[in-house]
Amino acid sequence: IYFDMDGTFYDLYGFDGWLECILSEKTDCYKYSNMLVNYDSFVTVLSELKEKGYTIGIITWLSKNATKNYQNKVRCAKYQYIKKNFGNLFDEIHIIQYGKNKSEYCKNGDILFDDEKPNREKWMEKNGIAYDVNNIIDILMTL
Repeated sequence: IYFDMDGTFYDLYGFDGWLECILSEKTDCYKYSNMLVNYDSFVTVLSELKEKGYTIGIITWLSKNATKNYQNKVRCAKYQYIKKNFGNLFDEIHIIQYGKNKSEYCKNGDILFDDEKPNREKWMEKNGIAYDVNNIIDILMTL
């Protein structure tokens, strides 16, 4: 099971001044954004799925049109956010170039939660299962 971060379970776009933050190559918006899902429920259901044998991962993009230096800062900020809030809950973390095809990580039957429809469509072309950001926890509880 893979998750995008920004706009999926993590509210980058709800951070006050997120665009200015990115354009000025700051990382506060990546470090301090709120969750879009209930944190406790999310962690609980992911932990239960791991106990059932699921591998849990993240596939998230870096900032669009970012300098190499800012890409490194964003990658570091996202890793720090994940580690601080989730410890070792995620088995795989892929922080990749903006626009890179996420379906390259898809194996038959893998699940992706992503707010971007083209990412979900490409994922399904690789025989994966893809969901938008609505009802993430409810969907996870059915697995």
